[in-house]
Amino acid sequence: MAALKRSNREPSDSFVYFAVDAETLDTKIGIANDPFKRLRTLQIGSPREIVLMGTLAGGRELEQEIHEEFDDDWIRGEWFRMSPRLTHLIAAAWEAGRRRPWETAFTGDYL
Repeated sequence: MAALKRSNREPSDSFVYFAVDAETLDTKIGIANDPFKRLRTLQIGSPREIVLMGTLAGGRELEQEIHEEFDDDWIRGEWFRMSPRLTHLIAAAWEAGRRRPWETAFTGDYL
């Protein structure tokens, strides 16, 4: 498993977000400039509660890298099945979010 590192990437105003369906635990891995606004939009279209579980500073390149890394868990579109590896990544994103990654870039390994 390759380590995803933020340090090689260009600074970005975007965030990769992890939005989890509270019932099925299926996870949407997407990008947004405002993940909280994006969550509101996702929630409107879902009959179940969607919870924003974490964000990582980064844009399309990081999102695509994460999608490729979790290809085995892919359901459709940007939705993935929860797995131990994905749980680990979301926990790292949660911890990075507690340190406000939009103010200080997270430079550790994500996986």
